[in-house]
Amino acid sequence: MKKHWLVQSEPPKTFYDVYPELPHVVLDLVYHRNLHSQEQIDEFLNPDYSQDVHDPFLFSDMEKSVNRIFQAIEKNEKIVVHGDYDADGVCASVILVSTLEALGAKQVQNYLPDRETDGYGLNEKNMRAFAQEDVKLVISCDCGISNAPEVKIGNELGIDTIITDHHSIPENLPEAFAILHPKIESENYPDKNLAGGGVAFKLAQGLLLTHKKQGKELLCEDSHEAHEKWLLELVAISSVADMVPLLGESRTLTKYGLIVLNKTRRIGLQMLLREANLMEMDGSLKKEITAETIGFSLAPRINAAGRLDHSNVAYKLLMTKNAIEATDLAFALENNNKDRKNLTKEYLEVAIEQVKKDQMENPVLVVFNENWSSGLVGLIASRLKDLYNKPTLACTHRNGEIVGSGRSIDQFNLIAALQKNPEFFSKVGGHPAACGFTLKDNNQFENFKKTLIETYNQETKGQKFEPTLHIDAVLTLDTISWDLYDLLNKFQPFGQKNPSPTYVAFDVRVHRIDPLGKSGEHLKLSLEQNGKIKTAIGWSLCKKDNEDSPNWCSILKQNDIIDIVFEMEVNEWNGNRELRMKIIDLHKHI
Repeated sequence: MKKHWLVQSEPPKTFYDVYPELPHVVLDLVYHRNLHSQEQIDEFLNPDYSQDVHDPFLFSDMEKSVNRIFQAIEKNEKIVVHGDYDADGVCASVILVSTLEALGAKQVQNYLPDRETDGYGLNEKNMRAFAQEDVKLVISCDCGISNAPEVKIGNELGIDTIITDHHSIPENLPEAFAILHPKIESENYPDKNLAGGGVAFKLAQGLLLTHKKQGKELLCEDSHEAHEKWLLELVAISSVADMVPLLGESRTLTKYGLIVLNKTRRIGLQMLLREANLMEMDGSLKKEITAETIGFSLAPRINAAGRLDHSNVAYKLLMTKNAIEATDLAFALENNNKDRKNLTKEYLEVAIEQVKKDQMENPVLVVFNENWSSGLVGLIASRLKDLYNKPTLACTHRNGEIVGSGRSIDQFNLIAALQKNPEFFSKVGGHPAACGFTLKDNNQFENFKKTLIETYNQETKGQKFEPTLHIDAVLTLDTISWDLYDLLNKFQPFGQKNPSPTYVAFDVRVHRIDPLGKSGEHLKLSLEQNGKIKTAIGWSLCKKDNEDSPNWCSILKQNDIIDIVFEMEVNEWNGNRELRMKIIDLHKHI
């Protein structure tokens, strides 16, 4: 699908004048990330853990939460850490359980719901089971804020619930013992963008600070500070996997988490890196682990457990200290991930046929198949949303109920649209761009679809959306240099609200064209401008019979003039390093 190019406007000239020491392209990037003051720019380009990570007790319910947990530890009460089945929820669970055990909790257990039988979040059946087991404290992580009825049942059964979550706020908050959630309207905590793992980490931080002030030692070899720092790799995985904005504290935690991840001593992560072909047998990394590594290699494998098996496999992998067990669990996740890829491809073909049959004109797409795994419908929704640039819901049957997962475009807040029609759901939750739900009545499925489309039309009346490629800055080829690349590299880690910068170069001459790959499916260009020649690589831009993309190897000729949107990247081979352009999109001059 052809995209509209939208180049960010230049900042005011006065902004350039205030920071003469920085290149214009760097100032373009920070300005459009709403970083305008010296303090904001310094924090972004040079994050400092000791200064840029907030006091956990800025959460209004932090002291209350910490005191209740220490009371439970001292009284030897049973504690359940209730997580979620995705990478964020699994990592948040590991953060809290490992910290509670280090603090001396002897009766702490983790509970991760089964996607097929439990669904998302707390449920009544499990709360009653916890009560029968004499559990006195439930700590939710990456869930709970939409579980007011379940928390109420817990209260009636003598269970206190501490909620740590980051999902969209429902109309009625649970009457929990304490809530740690940065987005609650009355909450003054500075960073609103923490992932579930990030909120769990703040609770762990509060516990560790209090424990140290009490003059106590942890029941592990680490100091309080060391234990805290080693948790950061899990925060990084959570933040990237759950696609929270990587700005402010979330960015600082992720940046330092990547440093820890590149030195990980967690045997489960080491084995997972080997399965992903990212680590040698001697424990050395084949290349640096970045946010992109998490997004495309680690997070999908961790998520695969909850999609096709049970997230306990991923949880045990991250908790184990046994190399043999870690090897077996990592192998299981690798197989789950391969199965996930194959099934996703199969389901997507069916979903596309449904869309083509009678939904091509619909502003919101809703696909359904009763035989789909509920763990994969979110992936189907995501792929269709990208393919058609429309909000998409993918649904299936689970335990006789219709459940679904949705993904949305930037211009439409999907979870808000669903929350406007609560009568349709027994469960609903999520973010503006992603949601999950269970219908209250299967017979209302058609009415639900009709109502959602009506809501979309009302919310977007008079607006027309087309796929847009946002471009950060205009560059000429002679400005592309290692010095500029090194400076721009400070913008990592890339993620939501801080994407990898894209640039456009206009009026570039094609000097040479070379197909790459076994079947010539990739494009390599030598480009010339102002007497400078640069290399550009375009992955899958020369595929034959691809209705979604033209075959640029057959379209371009030597001396053609093109406009090119690209990212800068480094190509490494045999000890050599080459700075090149990674092609995002092309326009050929006629």
